[in-house]
Amino acid sequence: MASEAEGPLLFRARVEALEVHVHCGVSEEERSLPQTLLVDLDYSYEALGEDDVASVVDYGSLLEGAVRTLEREEFGLLETGTRMVGGYVLSAFPAVREVTVSVTKPAVPVARSLSGVSVSAAFRR
Repeated sequence: MASEAEGPLLFRARVEALEVHVHCGVSEEERSLPQTLLVDLDYSYEALGEDDVASVVDYGSLLEGAVRTLEREEFGLLETGTRMVGGYVLSAFPAVREVTVSVTKPAVPVARSLSGVSVSAAFRR
């Protein structure tokens, strides 16, 4: 009988503050020029844990796909961008069981001092 360590393991990974440049915002003026968003991805996936990129979820491919997903179209709300990325990750990476996507807008058009506004959502199979 094989030991548990020989079978797939559940791994957790995190991509922090992935910078994307998008046309987003509620007003037309806000969407007129690209603005920076920061994306965090926390995801769990099953893998054998072998020293081979083909046997795991390639974070380079995952983050480049997330960037393309957000930068290819205009959207109004951070919630929309969050949903777009979550859908992309689950559809493109079958090994991912769950992903939490957080999208932060550092430059917020309000008359107050703040470091940004974030929206997060968890997506599961």
